[in-house]
Amino acid sequence: MVVAALPVRPVAVGIVLVGFFVWVAYLLRLGAGGAPGTLPANIKPYLTDEELEGRKVVQTGVVGLLTAVALAVGLSAYWLFLPSVQADWGERFQKESVARGARLFATTAQGGLNCAGCHGGGKGGRNDFVITVGPDKGKKVPWECPSLDDVYYRFTREEVKRIVTYGRPGSPRPAWGLKGGGGQTDQEIGDILDYFMFIEITPD
Repeated sequence: MVVAALPVRPVAVGIVLVGFFVWVAYLLRLGAGGAPGTLPANIKPYLTDEELEGRKVVQTGVVGLLTAVALAVGLSAYWLFLPSVQADWGERFQKESVARGARLFATTAQGGLNCAGCHGGGKGGRNDFVITVGPDKGKKVPWECPSLDDVYYRFTREEVKRIVTYGRPGSPRPAWGLKGGGGQTDQEIGDILDYFMFIEITPD
């Protein structure tokens, strides 16, 4: 059964505010002290034993029963709507992660890490590179940068994470992760990986 998610935050804030104002009103009523000449509530004669064991017991029992019913109904409703609420928040977190990954993936001019500049926006591209190792060290060559919109068909997510984090020595692929000597946190690396999934093409 699919149940529409309630606006949890506004409902919770509303309940808290109502409870707060009720409590303030109660405190103000206590502070008023009643009419002049009346005794404070803490030294007024209270109910007799007969009254305490009669209507007072019934009233207290009714209040307790209604409270228990309200808690049972409220918790049941919360449990009923919880799966849809969790799904909505999971989808929201994923969208926010993809948006952050897109900003990191963007070109330097757009404030990103320039992944898009080398990888052609994800379709693959070419970048000039000066070889740093081997007999051709110092030689400038055109370097083919692979496509990233199909990277998960070639590597697992963990393999892609390792490449993005540690880079590939001897290639234009720098280390972006803090563990590899770069400047991006694990969360930011995860956002980039989520963006790769977002731009992924179909097998066809």
